[in-house]
Amino acid sequence: MEVMHLPARPAHEAARLAALRQYAIVDTEPEPRYDEIARIVARAFDVPMAFISLINEDRHWTKAGIGYSGSIARDITFCTHAIEADEVLLVPDATQDERFAANPLVEPEGGVRFYAGAPLVVPGGHRLGTVCAVDVRPRTPKRELLVLLGALARQVVELLELRRRSKRLAESVENARTLGELIPICAQCRKVRRDDAFWSSLEGYMSDRAGTRFARGRCSECKPPASPSPSLGSAELSQLPEDFDELPEVSAEENSATAAIEAALRDLSLPEAELGEALTILDAQRREIDELHRVSAELSELLAGIRTLGELIPLCVDCGKVRQDNHYWSSLEDFVEARAGSRFSHGICPSCLRELYPDLADAVLSKQG
Repeated sequence: MEVMHLPARPAHEAARLAALRQYAIVDTEPEPRYDEIARIVARAFDVPMAFISLINEDRHWTKAGIGYSGSIARDITFCTHAIEADEVLLVPDATQDERFAANPLVEPEGGVRFYAGAPLVVPGGHRLGTVCAVDVRPRTPKRELLVLLGALARQVVELLELRRRSKRLAESVENARTLGELIPICAQCRKVRRDDAFWSSLEGYMSDRAGTRFARGRCSECKPPASPSPSLGSAELSQLPEDFDELPEVSAEENSATAAIEAALRDLSLPEAELGEALTILDAQRREIDELHRVSAELSELLAGIRTLGELIPLCVDCGKVRQDNHYWSSLEDFVEARAGSRFSHGICPSCLRELYPDLADAVLSKQG
């Protein structure tokens, strides 16, 4: 009796799953851009089933599918084997392949016979899923089809990268925009009131909203003349990354797979009508990718003005001033106003009110609710 071969889990499975979660794509609604790629695969291979799959902890989930949708257990799927391959995984006849002959997807009459799957390899080298073609009949595809499948997989990765980058940039812009709102600040202790009505230091507020980091030391006015301590924050500054966004750039010229897809389609000598339909879909994809690049560039430009808020800022632990680019020391409030357009409304926080005006505190705070 034949025994089904279960695929081994990738060596870096925890890191692979962490990478998959960053894209926040599993269990999302269908999207035309991915459906169109599955349609090109089905037409080019002339197969009844084609899909874009993602493999999480225990499921093979279909983002886009022709002839199949939904999810199944990952251990029985061909795609789980494909994410272990460096190139396209080709199975001409599953009944003749010891890895799949006893697979429940193969054994029934009319089960899977042919499979070709190209891994979705994202920056960092993790394989998150596949673009694949499936048939119930054995077949040996032309090499050009496998080239096309690989190019389409790269197209999917580019879409995933642009989707992730645009989402992250939009979130960063939204967080940055809140810095331009009127921020209540206590004139006595210099704490600011957050959205949850909790009062915190302006340093903590900036860390949460803009990822600001501070190198603590003493400015030239506060540092004792004979102090042998190094310049403020120099060691920390040399060790921290400079990149604010920490997302890989996606170049429209270098990384777009559309040119390779078009070349592969033309090499297949498809009927004129089918080629025309595929090229029309591809042209729409190209325009959409260009638009995603444009949006990403606009969001990056919006962030450029406050980019330095995410860098390491020298902060004096005695007077609370920060050092600007011109080495001039100013209050943190002035620094934030200049960099992010923030405005402060000065008043007094509950703690200082109780300390300075204990007789009035309860009455004032009760009126404020």
